[in-house]
Amino acid sequence: MSFAPIQATPSRGKKQQHNGLQDNPARSISRQGVLQSQSDANRARWKPINITELVAPESPPWIWFGLAAKGYITLFLGLWKSGKSTLLAHLIRAMGKTGECIGGEIFPAKVLYISEESPGHWKRRRDELQIDRHVEMIFKPFRSRATRAEWEDFIRYLAELIAEEGFQVVVFDTISKMWPVRNENDSSEVDEAMLPMIALTEAGAAVLIVHHPRKGDATEAQASRGSGALPAAVDMIVEFRRLNPEDRFDRRRVLSNYGRWDEAPPEIVIELTDEGYKTIGTKSESSRSDRLQVVAEILSNPIPSLEGSSVPETNVNGALRVEHILERWGSREIPKPGKRTLLSDLEYGVEAGMLMRAGEGVKHSPYVFYLSIRFRQHQGLKDKNEALTNLAMSTCSSKL
Repeated sequence: MSFAPIQATPSRGKKQQHNGLQDNPARSISRQGVLQSQSDANRARWKPINITELVAPESPPWIWFGLAAKGYITLFLGLWKSGKSTLLAHLIRAMGKTGECIGGEIFPAKVLYISEESPGHWKRRRDELQIDRHVEMIFKPFRSRATRAEWEDFIRYLAELIAEEGFQVVVFDTISKMWPVRNENDSSEVDEAMLPMIALTEAGAAVLIVHHPRKGDATEAQASRGSGALPAAVDMIVEFRRLNPEDRFDRRRVLSNYGRWDEAPPEIVIELTDEGYKTIGTKSESSRSDRLQVVAEILSNPIPSLEGSSVPETNVNGALRVEHILERWGSREIPKPGKRTLLSDLEYGVEAGMLMRAGEGVKHSPYVFYLSIRFRQHQGLKDKNEALTNLAMSTCSSKL
């Protein structure tokens, strides 16, 4: 799919033809009819509604749970080279299936993706991720900075496509390469560019605007580059960051969400694996994941005798008490937790199916913990971290 170029404005040198058109009575009557039609449409829009008659669903029609919904605009912010395009590619691929989850459940949708990149980049992503026919692309809709008239014409064209082709999601990646704004710090320019997008949400689509953050990280929904008019004009703001900015090899990312709905997760950690993105949970749950990985390493290795301590008799080989796990923690990158924190982690591991627990939890029969058979089987096939992700991490259904 490609966007048809805007036709050039007739030359002002053709004065006689211009005046002839102006003097044509039929054209004058036609123009009056168009103006009257526009006036009638405006009056219908402006008609007051009694507040007691307002009707709306309790929850918006989510496309990406808590993060993007039909009839609303989401601003998606991510640093350069942080994996933003990779996430978006996985996101639109997931919209061709059911039951997918990247920080929130994703629902099937037909996607119109407007990209600043060349078709070659997206052909590679399509082939690698096997993106299906539910996605259609428009590449580089403007060859130079669009005028306001060109931009409004383009938005009207997209609204027609939504109505005619049934697109449910429209992605602008990135907005700064498309809209007519020349000074992003000028709030009036930004407002003028954003107002026409109402046509897209009224047509029923979820609009995802991709933008770059400002230099130097900001907090509390202030990361957007340029005027505050942009984040003020949208319904949801999603900020995409590295979990650990100092570790470029850490594939975990944080989605921070600022929206109008309580069910929207304020913060979620995701991780890119060979199978795609996995949902981990909050930052605190991500820290728990790190600690449980250490626990798995400790319980996986043969247990030497612990001087000054005694492992309670049990029929389970390799079972350890909380105190013994802490004794074996040693010097690691993951700081040693307190006893209460570790006990909470171990209980979570039991609930997740990663660990098993024996004992009665009393002085003469304390709890001991060991790896479940299921987890050990996963360890034989995959590395410990991925096995832990599959067994002990939060899922969309349990978190949303």
